[in-house]
Amino acid sequence: MQLEVDEDVTVRGTVGSRSVIRPRSGGPPFAKLDLVTNGGSSVKVVFWDAGRAPRSGEEGAVRGRVREYQGSAEIHAYAWIASETTVPDDPIARVIAFYIGCVEAEAAGAVRVRPGGSGHLELTAGLSPVFGRREIGAEKQVADWCRQREMGIGETVLAGWPMVVGTDPEGSGADLVASPLLIVEAKVTEKTGIWFVEPEAGAVDLNPYALDLMGVDRQERDEYVRSVDDSTAVEEAPNGAERALAILEVLAGLGLTELGELDGTHLRHTPTAAGVHNTGVLMVSRGSTRITRMLLEDLEELKNNPDLLAEGPAAVMLGLEKAPAVPLPSPYPTITLSTLSQDQAVSAAMKSTFTVVTGPPGTGKSQVLVNVIAAAVANGEKVLFASKNNKAVDVVFERLALASPHASVLRAGASSRRSEVASSIARILSEPSRTVNPAAVERKWREVAAEVGAIHEGLLARARKEGEVSAIRSEVDALRDRLPATARLDVDPSELAEARDSVMAALDRFSDRLGIFGRWKKHTERIRVAREELEDLGGLLGLSHWETEGPLRSVLGKPRRTLAPQRDFNPVLMLITEVLAVREREVALDRAERELAGLPQRHELDDALHEIGPRRVAVGRSLLDARWEQLRRDDPVSRSAAGKLAETLEEIVAKGSGARRARGILKSALPA
Repeated sequence: MQLEVDEDVTVRGTVGSRSVIRPRSGGPPFAKLDLVTNGGSSVKVVFWDAGRAPRSGEEGAVRGRVREYQGSAEIHAYAWIASETTVPDDPIARVIAFYIGCVEAEAAGAVRVRPGGSGHLELTAGLSPVFGRREIGAEKQVADWCRQREMGIGETVLAGWPMVVGTDPEGSGADLVASPLLIVEAKVTEKTGIWFVEPEAGAVDLNPYALDLMGVDRQERDEYVRSVDDSTAVEEAPNGAERALAILEVLAGLGLTELGELDGTHLRHTPTAAGVHNTGVLMVSRGSTRITRMLLEDLEELKNNPDLLAEGPAAVMLGLEKAPAVPLPSPYPTITLSTLSQDQAVSAAMKSTFTVVTGPPGTGKSQVLVNVIAAAVANGEKVLFASKNNKAVDVVFERLALASPHASVLRAGASSRRSEVASSIARILSEPSRTVNPAAVERKWREVAAEVGAIHEGLLARARKEGEVSAIRSEVDALRDRLPATARLDVDPSELAEARDSVMAALDRFSDRLGIFGRWKKHTERIRVAREELEDLGGLLGLSHWETEGPLRSVLGKPRRTLAPQRDFNPVLMLITEVLAVREREVALDRAERELAGLPQRHELDDALHEIGPRRVAVGRSLLDARWEQLRRDDPVSRSAAGKLAETLEEIVAKGSGARRARGILKSALPA
């Protein structure tokens, strides 16, 4: 296949060999693969992000730019578009592919409406709602809808334009549904009885599910979405209106020519026929389409690289790895008071790949989260705390700020917080350097850690002894279950052993020679002695007459030399052995319980931990404060990247453009 250097190309084929290369310089790994084209030729392809590279045997298309390397042409990939029917032959990949379908179906349903329905507002005149602030009226229907939005919890108002009407691809009939091609999060406000809608700070975004209604298949749809994402004109658009027009221009250039006829300054009524209509819409969603898009991109990467799930929390949740046992606590610096149970949860989070902390409200889960973050930062690690619940993030953020006023913590999330994030970064970077002495704080922490460790050792000793008591008790219960209900267990072990030995000695006499003279007399005497010993033993064990007489039944006839009495005594002998085993373990259990009673109770250990809690928290906060300052000032490269990130976010907020450029800076800015 002929390739021209510096040419942008799209090549379809099947992935052959694939290798991941990890540079010696320590840079991120990249992937090299051979793509066998549909014509049979082979093309070298490089994915600088190895995680985005497809697996061997996968069919699809690579989009990228041709570069020269060591005299040969190779494609440096922008993106991989997997064939719709291609799913890697891996059970986890198939599960993820199914989940992708579920997410797409749910996301599509969230941005579709029934034409003429009551759950949304259609805007049929004036300015497109994605272009900027506009009046939406004072009519009762408008006012009622807007007031409901003010009371809605967890709702997101979306402004959209133009409206695409078509047959629901997920439906079984010919019913028409509508979905806006471009969407942006918005807010509704009221002034002197008139309602207005205004786009939020987030960027105007392409709704890929509207393309479904236009008859675009999934593979083409994904290519259109990537083309919009890669467009410099879209990314650098100065405002929402220009961004919307840039997106339409990209799509029109890809063949959707009907989009070039739209006029976002003069909306019109939507007819009921299928097609693209110059109408705006206000609707409600309970999610973010941009976040859903990012989720789907991550899921696609995992589908193509299921080995990424072979370790970490996902491996435990998928059953690929055994859930780790809950470790006993170790001393970690804390910035809020902590109990033994909370210390154990912090240790689990620091030591294990997967930790679940449960408990009803008010049991200290938020304190655990704050202390885990503090312990990780004190350990030189970077932390991302995420939750589907904004309130949980707010609580942790506020507690961190309260405990450590100099903490370099960023509260991110919704696109509406971009300006806040930019301001926070600028504030952190502008603060004057503070004098900190990490070595001195470390010495103080080691002293406190020794005290905390001694308390933890007390808990460890108690846990070990409790485990020993539990094991012995289980053993005793199992031994007792094997005994007959009539067996006596209050017998003295030494007395029982002595009675057993006497019986065995008496029964052994039946194997002696009786001689020629006085055989009956000697035989009768040894029966009498054996019977007395057996009855004494039976009294100790609670045996019936039938059981005590059993070993003698074979010798009640004529005198003879035999081992039968010893053999017939074996069941009783086994019973004695088990009774003695029970008594032996009961003695061990009693001893272990007395030793356990001599150890500090758990509440006493908690009291001791609480007593040193204020000193521990003070040192922990000092240690964390020193770490924050080191992170903030000692990495000039990251400080520079963080400053660039703040400027980019402010520019994005001002223009209403996308955050792709900011995401590219984020990794290098993280240490700051």
